[in-house]
Amino acid sequence: IAFFILLSVVGIAICKWPVSELLVVISGTRASAYATLASISGSLLGFVITSVSIISVFGNMPRFELLKQASQLQNIFHIFFHTIYCLSIATIWSLIGLVLDTDRSPSGVITLLTLVIFSVTVARIARCIWILQAMTRIAARPIDESQ
Repeated sequence: IAFFILLSVVGIAICKWPVSELLVVISGTRASAYATLASISGSLLGFVITSVSIISVFGNMPRFELLKQASQLQNIFHIFFHTIYCLSIATIWSLIGLVLDTDRSPSGVITLLTLVIFSVTVARIARCIWILQAMTRIAARPIDESQ
């Protein structure tokens, strides 16, 4: 559902602001924009990979047993690995954009695909942060002595 909402928002933005205007706005800054996006997505890729190991440790805690029994821990890993794939694609796509979408030869297709890829990736990262925050809250709860 989030994917379709993001595509709708990007579609509306494209209809409201033509690609030609977008190409004019980013002219002169394409190389630095793609390099920055590659750097950010690469860094976040490392963050999400590290988060998977944190979740592995959390998953072995007794208070997460219910999560395991309900197969929700598998869903959490699925979400994180999907985010890893998205960030990998975003990093590679940024490097492709850096080489192929230059100020001398601007490409609206590459620019638009970059917007879509990064919109989806940002949504995936937000979901991972939300999951990690919720799991950290559960892990940090005081142990109830009466149980």
